[in-house]
Amino acid sequence: ENLTPKQYLELVTLVIYVLLKGDIFLIEKMKSILIEKTVYNSVTISKELLNKTLYYMDATVRVNAENSVIFSLNNGIYHQQILGLLYNLLLDKKFLIKPDFNSISFYVSVYTSICDKLKLEQDSEFLFFLNNLRRKGKILTTKFFTTIGHRSILEVELYSKYDYFDKEYCKNYRFVITKSNDTAHPVGSYVFGTIQFDKSTVILYQNPECTLPM
Repeated sequence: ENLTPKQYLELVTLVIYVLLKGDIFLIEKMKSILIEKTVYNSVTISKELLNKTLYYMDATVRVNAENSVIFSLNNGIYHQQILGLLYNLLLDKKFLIKPDFNSISFYVSVYTSICDKLKLEQDSEFLFFLNNLRRKGKILTTKFFTTIGHRSILEVELYSKYDYFDKEYCKNYRFVITKSNDTAHPVGSYVFGTIQFDKSTVILYQNPECTLPM
């Protein structure tokens, strides 16, 4: 369904709170929501899938002429995650999700990006909550990386994990280009890649699975 920009941002904020074990208080419940069970009461909530849901919510957010946001994840696995999450919250069910504080920079980026796209003011208290938790993570010491095997894209900045969000390790990452002579991939655009053993260089790929080198 179409959401207001504020509703869309609240949904993003809710997902992030759940991923970080934030306290969520339901002020009011409508009994009609709880009368019938739905297919979503059996959905397994996955940290990795919720993280990818946030990624796609940022990548696909658009405002139409009526100032509504079309929720473009309909009928897919990410849509199931959102509805399953809401259903379980309404039933006060607990989620077995271990917070990944190393992903907080990704959550901040997604949140601020969506605020910018929807022209909404950022919630300073929410950002304080995120930055306060950030200290608990073991973030990679190197945030900027030089590229290997690509003559035009010279440097990238770490944006987020792309796989194994629920694990301590990760193979594939998403980066923001910071230095480039490539008109097809200018500064500010996103690319996928793998961090090499020296922790200072990356190999870039055409696809999220990192099987087709650029």
